[in-house]
Amino acid sequence: MKILSNILKKQNAFRIISAIILCLFNVKTLTSQTNTNCLIGIPHKFEEIAISLGSGKKINWNNIEVLDTTLVSKKDKNSICLPKTFYILHNKDDNQKFWIAKLTSYIENSSVFCKDSCFGLVNLYQQFLTLNHDTSNAELYKNTTLEYWANYIIPMQECESGLTNRKFTSIQTYDGTGITIGHLQFASHVPNGDFVIFLKLLLERYPNTMSQYFPDLVLNEKNRICKMSGNQCDSLENDSTTSLLQKYFNPDPNKIDTIEIINFAKWVDLIQRNDTIRFALDTFGILLIKDSIVKISEYKEIKNYYFGETTKRILPDYICLLMSDLIHNQGKIKNVDGFTRILKNPNLNNLLKFQILNDCCSKATRKSTLFMYTMKLIKEGKLGKRYYDYNTDTLIEVDYENENPPLGIDKTDYEFNKEAIERIRN
Repeated sequence: MKILSNILKKQNAFRIISAIILCLFNVKTLTSQTNTNCLIGIPHKFEEIAISLGSGKKINWNNIEVLDTTLVSKKDKNSICLPKTFYILHNKDDNQKFWIAKLTSYIENSSVFCKDSCFGLVNLYQQFLTLNHDTSNAELYKNTTLEYWANYIIPMQECESGLTNRKFTSIQTYDGTGITIGHLQFASHVPNGDFVIFLKLLLERYPNTMSQYFPDLVLNEKNRICKMSGNQCDSLENDSTTSLLQKYFNPDPNKIDTIEIINFAKWVDLIQRNDTIRFALDTFGILLIKDSIVKISEYKEIKNYYFGETTKRILPDYICLLMSDLIHNQGKIKNVDGFTRILKNPNLNNLLKFQILNDCCSKATRKSTLFMYTMKLIKEGKLGKRYYDYNTDTLIEVDYENENPPLGIDKTDYEFNKEAIERIRN
C-alpha cells in the first residue's frame, strides 16, 4: 500500500488504478471509441497495431476519429505495471490506423515542477517506427555553403530532440508552450519567434500543401497569421502575444482534447509525408542559427574584450555555439557579468572556458549533451576552425596549421588556443 500511495501522489489516481487492474486481469475497456490493450513490453513491431503518420494513403482529415490504447511498456523496481497511453488516428476511408503521440507530463520530462499545463503529447514512439528521411543529416549539406553550419547546430539538435534521434517530427505539447515542433523545437508561445516565422514561410511558399492540413490559416495583408471564418480574417498573433495561435493548435493546455490530438497528428503527417516541408524545416533551422550569430555583438563587454583597439583575441566558434544555444533555449545569456568574467580569465584557454561556461550557464538537462557533442565535433575537425569577426558579425576561418595568427589577432592568445585544439584532436 505504501508503494501505491507514493505513486498516487504523483499521478492521476483513476488512471493508475485502472491501468493496474487492466495489467492484472488483461481486461479491455469496453467503450465505443477506445481500444485498450494491456501488454507487458512494447511490441517488437509497432506496425502490428498501427503505422506511422506520413505513410500509407493520404488521410481524409474530414473522416477520422481518435482512439487510444494503453500499453504497459515496463515494470518499475517494485514490479508495478507502468501504463503508457498512446493516441491513434483512425482513417475511416480505408480503416487504416496511424500512431499519433504518447500522453506525457511535464513532471515526467523535466526536473522542474509544473503547477498547471502538466499533461500533453509527445511522439517518442517514433523511435520504434521505420521512417523515411526523418532525421537531420549534416552529410546532406556536404560540399555546400551550409556544410559547416549543418554540423555547427548538431549539439543544439541533440539537446532539443536527441531522444527522438534529431527527428523533424519531434513534436510536443506538454510544457505549456502551446505546441513545439521540429528537431530544434520551434515553440509557438514566442511572438515573432522561430515557430511563427516558420509557419509564415510555409503559408507563403506552400499554400496548396498547407491548405490540406490547416485550410483556415492564411496570411493577411500585414503578414500576420490569421484564421478565416467565412469572409472574416481574425489575426492569431502580433508583436506582443501568440495566445490565440497557441489556442488554435492546443485549446486547453491543462487537458488533452481531440483538437489538440488532431493538430498534433497533422503536423507529424505534414512533415513526414512532404519532402519539401522537411527540407524547408531543416534549412530554416540551419539559417536561423547561422543568422543569430549577429546577436553576439549585442553583448558589449564581451565584444570589447575580444575586439580591442590594438589587438584582437580569438572568440572561437565552439564558445559562439554555447552562446547561440543559450540565446536559442533561454532567449538570452542571463548572467552576462559572470559569463564575461570567465571569458576574461587569462589563465584559461578557450576550451576550459567553454567547459566552465557550459557547466555554470546551461540548463542541467542540456550541459552534458552539449559538451559531449561539441567535443566530438572539435575532435573530428568540424568545429574549432572558425572564430567570430566583429567587423562582419560572422564566423571566419582560422587555420591552426599556420605558425602565424590571422592579421590583427594576438599571437599569445592564438598559440594558447592552438595548443588546446591540438590536444583534443590528437
